[in-house]
Amino acid sequence: MSAIHMSRCWNLFKRTLPQRPSYRNYVNEAIFDIERCPLHKLECGPPSSTLLTRTDALNYYKVMLGMREIGYEAQSLYDGRHIRGLLHLCEGMEAVRVGVEAAITPQDILVGTHRIHGWAYARGISAEKILGEFLGRSSGCCKGKGGAMHMYSENVYGGNGLIGASVPLGTGVGFAMKYNEKPNVSLSVYGEGAANQGQHFEAFNMAKLWNLPCIYLCENSFYSVSTTPEMVAACTEYYTRGDYLPGLQVDGMDFLAVREALRFAREHALNSGPILIEAISYRYSGHSVGNKAISDSAKEDLDVIRQRNDPIETFKKKILAKNLTDIDELKSIEDAVREEVRAVTEKVKMDQELPLLSIYEDVYQNVQVI
Repeated sequence: MSAIHMSRCWNLFKRTLPQRPSYRNYVNEAIFDIERCPLHKLECGPPSSTLLTRTDALNYYKVMLGMREIGYEAQSLYDGRHIRGLLHLCEGMEAVRVGVEAAITPQDILVGTHRIHGWAYARGISAEKILGEFLGRSSGCCKGKGGAMHMYSENVYGGNGLIGASVPLGTGVGFAMKYNEKPNVSLSVYGEGAANQGQHFEAFNMAKLWNLPCIYLCENSFYSVSTTPEMVAACTEYYTRGDYLPGLQVDGMDFLAVREALRFAREHALNSGPILIEAISYRYSGHSVGNKAISDSAKEDLDVIRQRNDPIETFKKKILAKNLTDIDELKSIEDAVREEVRAVTEKVKMDQELPLLSIYEDVYQNVQVI
């Protein structure tokens, strides 16, 4: 067989092979169905379907991946004794953080709690500033002074060690929003383990009394530190715990469901006052690194959930099924994100800590000396 004939046969054979889609084969947007949310004191809730563009799909996928890779690197740094003190990770809870950020505006204020690094990353704080803060380096978002629990930036009123404190703090922020006639909301995040705090109910009362633009988001991961909700709460439907506050429950493992729930909540908070959301999510690790927290049988349940309902893998399958992307493009994004976070990790390990005398700096802001 001549070389020319072989070439023609090969070209004919290639045309019969499945062809990898090019960018021209992608759709620019797609409609996705969403499960309806259980409601409390609401006549209607978030929509049962939503539109997602290709650009947004790839961006949200990238952010969720980056958040998880930061967690992996933080775990490794902690195991290597580079990170001091307690470390709380949010692996498995990425859809809540990215879904919330996709629904609110940069001018809305978030008051966080444990696992603040995920919220900070979703709000735009870089991996370098987060990992630098983990390590206590000057490159951190708070120059290394806050550490894993205290990350702040504009409109991120970081985490803190006081259980449940985000709710009264966020209520005060909501009061300021309304007093100053700002078109924005205050979002307070807390876990189901903090939901029994008395200060919550006092804050709920004030927020409803004055119809403040507040969203209260309870991330229900079912194990608090080491106990199930049934062991400590007479009412485990946390979206109803605001009593006279309306509420809804959303699947926290579904990014699109969270986004639409928060869009609905934001509009409600601006027009009608406070609202409570319970996001059902699953934390893959203990309350803090090194803390077992849950039984072996519960760990097996979480392993099944991780295999069947992981928020990143679920979102990946959805956008692939709608032809918003293909597996090769997502693989390229995954490789790039992983490489970027690893490079940043190595960089911040070499950064300097602040000198001891810097303890006296950054105590006050914009002080007028008379």
